[in-house]
Amino acid sequence: MLKQSLFAILFAFVVLTVAIMPASALAALSVDDETCPQSYQIRRGDTLNKVARRCGITLSALLMANPQIKQPNRIFAGQVLVLPRKPVPASEETPTVVIRPREDRLEPVEIDRLGIDSESTERWIDVDLSSQTVSAYVGHNVVKSFLVSTGTWRHPTVTGRFWIHTKFEMDDMRGPGYFFEDVPYTMYFHKGYGLHGTYWHDDFGTPMSHGCVNLTVEDAKWLFGFAEVKTMVNVHP
Repeated sequence: MLKQSLFAILFAFVVLTVAIMPASALAALSVDDETCPQSYQIRRGDTLNKVARRCGITLSALLMANPQIKQPNRIFAGQVLVLPRKPVPASEETPTVVIRPREDRLEPVEIDRLGIDSESTERWIDVDLSSQTVSAYVGHNVVKSFLVSTGTWRHPTVTGRFWIHTKFEMDDMRGPGYFFEDVPYTMYFHKGYGLHGTYWHDDFGTPMSHGCVNLTVEDAKWLFGFAEVKTMVNVHP
């Protein structure tokens, strides 16, 4: 009789706890290997943001685990994704930022000023070598696109997924056969490869550089305010 009474009290406590538990906590209880397996097949209506949020991972981590996805806003039903179980390291390079002081300090671009209605507020940059364009994204939404000049066939721009590791409002650039002083709004994303403003030519839309991504000074200024250290840069053919 005592055991039955104790069981009844325990059962009532569990029912009451679940009844007052927030919906977010109940959702967390339902996340298991069936909800977030090691792989996932895209269904109609899915987006990468939805899949990432369902499993509690970032969009960058999901993209890092699926290098076959060249353009994250172009997925199709039936496509199989790998779902990472552990956080994916952002970069092998140690993120640092060194900003040379200037009088006209830049204000970071605020999401709420952009009028973006997105499931994700994660910012990232897409470099399309074929179209010679750079697009700034917030989640799956394109905020702005720019015509650029990337590396020539002799000095190609690296492809892959990288993260901005250093920012300079001005930096001197030198290499075999060239020297440019005070290059504005430079953001390095892989070793010496970077996005930066360009004052020595205006032939944008044509590969012109030694591997960097050339933007107009005004476009580079905007992108410099939009991106931060550790912002992902996706470079693809």
